Amino acid sequence: MNAAFIAREQSANLRRREVIGTDSSRRTIEAVCAALFESLDFSKGKVILNEFGQRFRPDKYSDFNTHLKLVTGKSFSNAFEIDESIFDSEPSLRSLIYGKRVSLVGPGSPVGDFGQEIDQADIVFRIKHPGKKFLSENQYHGIRCDIAQYTNLAAMELILNDGLQLDYFDDLKAVVVLNDTDLKSIEGVPVYFFDNLNSVYRTGDLTTGTRCLVNLLKLEPAFIKLFGFDFYAGVNMYDVNRVSFNREFGWTMGNTNWLFKDSSKSFSDRVRSFLLHDQIANFSLARNLYRAERFEIEPFGREILRLTPGEYSDRIECVLRQSLRGESHQI
Repeated sequence: MNAAFIAREQSANLRRREVIGTDSSRRTIEAVCAALFESLDFSKGKVILNEFGQRFRPDKYSDFNTHLKLVTGKSFSNAFEIDESIFDSEPSLRSLIYGKRVSLVGPGSPVGDFGQEIDQADIVFRIKHPGKKFLSENQYHGIRCDIAQYTNLAAMELILNDGLQLDYFDDLKAVVVLNDTDLKSIEGVPVYFFDNLNSVYRTGDLTTGTRCLVNLLKLEPAFIKLFGFDFYAGVNMYDVNRVSFNREFGWTMGNTNWLFKDSSKSFSDRVRSFLLHDQIANFSLARNLYRAERFEIEPFGREILRLTPGEYSDRIECVLRQSLRGESHQI
């Protein structure tokens, strides 16, 4: 992990110093711009984007501009990136989020008694919401959920079509999926799709938590606070209740990883995520958004986002080693 990170950092430092010219390749220009954006050197990055942006791949150019607005706090109100007509559902997702105080609750465990604070927000958005019955202690997690995110709805749709019941949709105002679907609603709840903005720092997709954060920020809430986010830097990914739920019902949320009941899932799920995503890029994006005061986060997550990328790399390497040894104490 550290060897890969050091190589990546050395490459980024070299990129930042690289001189761009008319004979530079598209990939080189994009890489230099990404290195500048990651280091928050926006003055130089914007010069390159303005001068050479027409040579970027179109989707990449869009990602760079979206990223710039996210990290600098620019408004999305009139931006083409906002899509209010997803699946023609009512009310629009933007109307639920715009100008509201939002609690974004991850599938991890909030480290502290934040239940009351979570529930006092205008909108409570939960990632992989298992339904109220399977939430852990209310004093930590709260009980409200207005918007729930799932990987996909295919399994849920099959279960409901077979006449079985799920408790996931109690009092929901909307459901968000990360994989495209033809469903306009499920159990009478409007369904929306969250775009997958790639991290401009690297080519990998955003993790579920970062992707939800980015999409919510694009909808311009008045305030957003994160709970249960450890950016894979905590030893225990899930609390006991969530692990139990995932082993029994996780597949219904489209989480194929949980089809096979395995006591090592917490570790294997973490490793699988490291293979699918560039965790350093995801951390760096979240850290830059936090430094730009785009969101608040509970103290445990705040400690992590105050690390440098190098310190974060050290920490997750330590976590992976401890997880592999089966240690469960918190670091």
